[in-house]
Amino acid sequence: MHQYYAVGLEEALVAVHAGIEEAKRKEVRVAIVVVDSAGNAILVARMDGASAAAVRFATEKARAAAWTGVDTLSLEQSVGQRPAFATTGMVAVEGGVPVVFRNEVVGAIAVSGAQASQDAEIARAALVALGC
Repeated sequence: MHQYYAVGLEEALVAVHAGIEEAKRKEVRVAIVVVDSAGNAILVARMDGASAAAVRFATEKARAAAWTGVDTLSLEQSVGQRPAFATTGMVAVEGGVPVVFRNEVVGAIAVSGAQASQDAEIARAALVALGC
C-alpha cells in the first residue's frame, strides 16, 4: 500500500506567511498560492495593493509546478525546445516551485505580481519555510 503525503492548510499558512514577509522585504505586493499535488488550491493570498490578475497567474503557475514536478522557470525555458508546452494551458513563467517531500511532489507554491525573478525568490523563501 502507498502512503500519501500532502501539503495541508497548516503548511500552506506557514509558506504564505514566509512569502509575505519576503515580499515586504522586497517592497513588492504579490499574490501567493499554495496548491496540492493535483493543482487544487489550498490557500490563496493577495497582499493589499497586488493586482487581481496576480491571483490568476499565481494559481496557474502553481498548477503547472504541481503537475510537472518542476519549477516554472524550467518550463519557461523548455517552451522554446518543446513548443507543445505552450498549448497545454500551463503558465510557463518563472515564479512557481513544486513542494517535494520524500521524493514525492505533494503540492506547489507560486507567486505573481512582481518581476518574475522576484516572484521566484519569494516562492523559494516560502518553500524554505516548509523545510523542503
